[in-house]
Amino acid sequence: MRKYILLNLAGAAVVAASLFGASTATAKTTQATPEKLEAQIIKTSELPTADVINYPESQLYQKPGAPVRYSYSIPKNIEIGQAITFNLRLSEPFQSGSLQVRSAVRGDVRLLSNSGNNDFSMSGENGHDMNVTFVANSAGRHYIQFQAISDTAQGTRARAFSIPIQVGPKQPLPVHPNLTTTATGETIISMRAVEEVR
Repeated sequence: MRKYILLNLAGAAVVAASLFGASTATAKTTQATPEKLEAQIIKTSELPTADVINYPESQLYQKPGAPVRYSYSIPKNIEIGQAITFNLRLSEPFQSGSLQVRSAVRGDVRLLSNSGNNDFSMSGENGHDMNVTFVANSAGRHYIQFQAISDTAQGTRARAFSIPIQVGPKQPLPVHPNLTTTATGETIISMRAVEEVR
């Protein structure tokens, strides 16, 4: 009976040690709180010009949908875990109505503090500024996707676009397994197909 009690006590000690060990390890890997991230945010507007890539508004947009154009600046080098704030400027030709902007992410990136979601009145000035804050959790190419919806007396129209977020150096694309070069030096991708004659 005494051996049984001692074994139970030893087992309980091992379980307790593993629990306390796990809580210590968990504490070390806990993600930074939103308050800590807010204190470490890198603002694109405060970086030297040489460290920023500017994407000016394009005048060549011809697709159907809302005639909403955009421009932004983003750091040339983005590291894993950095909190980055950039300014997204939207412009539109309307004299009245509202503009609703919603965002989502594709890839291993997250938006902070409901970032990327705004509502604007389209009366008056045609330019609208919004700050977008994100954190990339891994290297690679990620995207922040936006949908701008204009609501006027003429109806509701939408414009969708995405902003690429490159974290770390660009990785070369893998070579397609069916890539071949013809006798004339032309590079083609050869694929099997079944032709159905009716």
